[in-house]
Amino acid sequence: MRPFVAFCLACLGFNAGAQQPQTFTTTTEVRVVNVEVVVTDADGLPVTDLGPQDFLLFEDGQPVEVSNFFKVVQAQPQLATEDTSRGIGPQDERFRRRLVLVVDNNFLDPVTRARALEKAKEFLTHSVAGESEWAVAAIGQDLQYLLPFTSDAFQVAAALDEVGKLPSFASRHRLDFRLENDPVRSQYLQTEEPSRGTRYDIGQTQRFASQERARRNLQSFAVTARVLGGLMRSYATFGGRKAVVLLTGTMEFHPEAQYLVSNDPKTWADTGLTDRAQSDPALESLKRDTEEVLQALVRAANSTGFQLYVINTRGLESPLRLHDVENRQLGMVKNVGSFTAPPETSDPETAPLTLVQGTGGLYLRSNQIEKPLTKVLEDTATYYSLGYVPKHPPDRQFHSIAVKVQRAGVKVRHRLGYLDLPEEEKLAQELATPLTFPKPKGALPVTLSLEERGPEGKEYRMAAQVTVPLSALVFLPQPSGGVAASCTVYLAVYNEKGENLTVVPKSFPLSVPAGQEAAAKEGVFRPTLLFTIPPGAYTVAATVLDGVAKEHGTAWQQVLVGRAP
Repeated sequence: MRPFVAFCLACLGFNAGAQQPQTFTTTTEVRVVNVEVVVTDADGLPVTDLGPQDFLLFEDGQPVEVSNFFKVVQAQPQLATEDTSRGIGPQDERFRRRLVLVVDNNFLDPVTRARALEKAKEFLTHSVAGESEWAVAAIGQDLQYLLPFTSDAFQVAAALDEVGKLPSFASRHRLDFRLENDPVRSQYLQTEEPSRGTRYDIGQTQRFASQERARRNLQSFAVTARVLGGLMRSYATFGGRKAVVLLTGTMEFHPEAQYLVSNDPKTWADTGLTDRAQSDPALESLKRDTEEVLQALVRAANSTGFQLYVINTRGLESPLRLHDVENRQLGMVKNVGSFTAPPETSDPETAPLTLVQGTGGLYLRSNQIEKPLTKVLEDTATYYSLGYVPKHPPDRQFHSIAVKVQRAGVKVRHRLGYLDLPEEEKLAQELATPLTFPKPKGALPVTLSLEERGPEGKEYRMAAQVTVPLSALVFLPQPSGGVAASCTVYLAVYNEKGENLTVVPKSFPLSVPAGQEAAAKEGVFRPTLLFTIPPGAYTVAATVLDGVAKEHGTAWQQVLVGRAP
């Protein structure tokens, strides 16, 4: 049951004080969209001698002016004199490198995972200690584990040890070729007797097995997209160079067993094989659903400023499934059509390539995990940051981004666009993620006090009193005198499992008459939010967003409603 939330502004107090002239600063919001661009030459080496005049930037096909330009080489920003004069230094938040190492237990088998994690621990401990901030997450049927961002490599190593103890679900995605090695079924397949009353159709059985695997793959892709999407949204307000490094196995995109010998009369005349020109409609539908899930994950990454790097830790594998010794048939096939059938190939590349090409990342395959991790660090250490001011207000639409470099023979990678949401909606999406995802506390000093006010039917009335000093908010002078500000208060409620039940925003305009500005600076903003909720254990969060400065602060409190403590 989702709690009903109602709002009531209880009071807005101003402490009395001496009324004296006060200087206020007018603040104008300027939205800047930043695009991290990686430029490499024909050998894959980074190109570092470009200037702002070498780039052409487009939004929705229309040229836009580059207003901010930074070049970062080996994780060190190359700042010009005018940059330092504006107070921009090498430790600026926008140049901080943050990487989320995600272990996908849906496609990574335990043996491969153990080898990869051991090498990753050694690499991160000895090679990149303190150079970047790392977070660690694991995906199974849901988010299994999460370590927030830290620059302590030993904490990251300890987190990888914990991830190595988690269950793996990779075996559920392997196509089962034992059907073709079953002696009983094989006996039926070797004898072509039209008079036989009962004929075994291995094609139908394999189609069913393929559909089952496709549904399982779709389920795993959906879990990965949901968890990664929530993880990236929770980090959307973080600055810096952000990337997700997905450690996974073979992500089979279209698990169809194409070697479908069939006794169906409709296909029997066609050399005994299922017509390759006619794909299974159910499999095609599942394929389209999988494509939509992957594209949704790409949009989430683009909207939150993340690049995706996918590392297949199984390394190179034969694309011909039936050439693997564990999938070979028993032989003695009398149907000569089976010898002329096209070889069946797997498709482990479409899914990871869709993710990386849509976000400007890389797809790497190696069972020696040090090499792809080194490549990821090199790729995120040298890049260009291009900023521009969009010509439209936040319109909740996806806008494409294109970057061209005026130099022949170079390759350019960057995210394909962004979803232009108002800051208020971005914050609401961040709060709507489960408690397992990190949520920045923010800079505003917010406090929260909860009070139970008795039952109302089967639920209980609750009052949440939120307090923030008025001195922490930005007020702007008004033409008619006095000053004004605005803020939005979000009330978020989470159940005992940490799942979000509701996020309800309420906007409050604040105004101070002329002559009372100094007294207002000593006051507090204290709204009371009323809501009803069923009995149970909850976590309540109150977040205040400054409408001018777009700064926010969050206060948390746990409460036990209608139960004895």
